[in-house]
Amino acid sequence: NVTCSVDGDLTGSVYSDGSTLLVDGVAGSLLAEAVKGTATLDRILVKSEADNYAFAAGRFERFYDDNGGATISVLFNRGTIDSPAAVQAGDATGQIIFGGWDGNDISSNASIKASVDPDGTVADEQLPGLLEFVTNNSSGAPITRASIDSAGTFRTFGIHAGVTSAPTGMPFYSIGA
Repeated sequence: NVTCSVDGDLTGSVYSDGSTLLVDGVAGSLLAEAVKGTATLDRILVKSEADNYAFAAGRFERFYDDNGGATISVLFNRGTIDSPAAVQAGDATGQIIFGGWDGNDISSNASIKASVDPDGTVADEQLPGLLEFVTNNSSGAPITRASIDSAGTFRTFGIHAGVTSAPTGMPFYSIGA
């Protein structure tokens, strides 16, 4: 581990295979390039004081001659790195949290949460999913507003609980599996 204060650019080799890490303190960017390798980190925290929202964003690019796109993977495993164990029904597997400064600290106001469907069965190559869309109410309490379970059932909660069409009358259609 290296801790230091740098004014400007800091570049260094992370792997002996030529992979690099570039931290640009002037432009406020972080560039990591791995040469067919993998880095294991506990946490990546990037802060920016950019005056343009485009500079306070993440970007992932993939270059390869096929039709696959870039992927962001949010994964959870029970156990340890050396001895992973299967997740269980009801386990949260990942979450994207949105929020901002409330005048005192950072508070969340919405999230998208993925879990193992509590009504499903975890088995080899079988991981039933549940996706929940959460927003905070006016008191700041997080409330699930909609969900999609492993059976493909879309549910809404709140004022329009159980309604199968949007309040504007736009119907939700299901295309058979």
